Amino acid sequence: MNIFQWIWDFINSVLGISGAKPWTPLIDQPGKAWWIKVITHRPDYTYYFGPFESRTMAEERRSGFIEDLQAEGAGIARVNTLFCKPSKLTLEGMR
Repeated sequence: MNIFQWIWDFINSVLGISGAKPWTPLIDQPGKAWWIKVITHRPDYTYYFGPFESRTMAEERRSGFIEDLQAEGAGIARVNTLFCKPSKLTLEGMR
């Protein structure tokens, strides 16, 4: 039993809640991690940078990826930090 399950069970026992669906923490979702998604124009690409263990870690490194793409002449259209499992790290076309 992980710590999250133990806490959930403890809170439910104190509150007298039965049959409640346990909270699934992000770290218990297999194959997923934090990624930086950068969509560029000129050229039109979508890039995924990662994986990172935490959102904070990803966001701390985010500016470095943006600077590298801009140094190569890419225009940045959008940047997001996502908890996901990208199927490809580079996609042609804006998505």
